[in-house]
Amino acid sequence: FPRRGGEAGARWQRIIRAHEATLAFLDGRSPAMPDAKELRALGRDLFETLLPGEVRRLYDSARSLQPDGILDLVLTSMIDWVADKPWELAFDPSRREFLATSCVNIVRNVFTAVPAERPGRRRGRLRVLVVSARPQGVPPVAAGEETARIRAAFRDLVGTGLARIELLPRATPARLQRRLAEGRLDVLHFIGHGAFDPESHEGSVLLEDAAGRPRPLAFESFRQIVCRRGLRLVFLNACETGRGGRSDWNRGVAPA
Repeated sequence: FPRRGGEAGARWQRIIRAHEATLAFLDGRSPAMPDAKELRALGRDLFETLLPGEVRRLYDSARSLQPDGILDLVLTSMIDWVADKPWELAFDPSRREFLATSCVNIVRNVFTAVPAERPGRRRGRLRVLVVSARPQGVPPVAAGEETARIRAAFRDLVGTGLARIELLPRATPARLQRRLAEGRLDVLHFIGHGAFDPESHEGSVLLEDAAGRPRPLAFESFRQIVCRRGLRLVFLNACETGRGGRSDWNRGVAPA
């Protein structure tokens, strides 16, 4: 990405200002969210930055060649202030659509020396483990409501024997590790709190201890518990789990 001088530098400054304004609203430091006009302007700047010049021609060609009309766009960056930007809000001015609500799936990727785990095909039911943690003294999460929505979404598949939903509430590290060690799971759906330490630049998820008190689980420990279990998908509904470290992006929970 060109980041300095001319129009490219001016675009980056506008992106940074709009992103900071949005974060200020989400953090409660500003009373106003950017309006629709401002979001479209941010989206155009993100689109022009993400797909400059010849890359735009590749993008247009790739979209026209997808038999189902859906394009997967993979973004890989180890620069924290680049990867942190809301690229899903990129707005295609010629098609007048935001990429995230059109036919483009934006996927965040990471650099790693560890080869991708590619588990073999598995027969039988799709098994989903819904894990939640609500430690004492932290803001509540709508775990019950979210679990009910998951059950409703999978009701037909469960009824025909094609899927199974299993719950692990009040999760502790030991309980989560024991259940994952038993295997036979495809999806882990986590509902709870996450955090990112700005000093150590490390992410964590918040589970419970045996007494129901908060038990932070650092990114490395969480990775050791979750990985190499045959899971196809780990879904994290927890704040700041998508953030990455400054010198090592993979110190965030999701990147790890």
